[in-house]
Amino acid sequence: AGVFDDGIDENQTFWGVYATAPVPGLPSLKADFYYFGLDRRNASFAQGIATERRETIGTRLFGKRDGFDWNMEGAFQFGSFGASNIRAWTVSGDVGYTFAAVTRI
Repeated sequence: AGVFDDGIDENQTFWGVYATAPVPGLPSLKADFYYFGLDRRNASFAQGIATERRETIGTRLFGKRDGFDWNMEGAFQFGSFGASNIRAWTVSGDVGYTFAAVTRI
């Protein structure tokens, strides 16, 4: 049995779309846009067992210029677990610099 030969899970559905595009007028900047969804019947958490539905929307801005590279991302998640609402979010970012003939830090 290998890592990628799992069977079909009839209790779980995952879907989504992901797109990447340059930002008009800013040649060193690109953007990712995404939407993911997850439905799980009989999901188990500390609160019990119920149907879980989550949807996540987000965007990421990233690029490189003059030795610098950067990455900033924000996402919002919403949905439900049984009768309870799910609301979550994240914002993250990082910046790096690559010196000539030296590994990126």
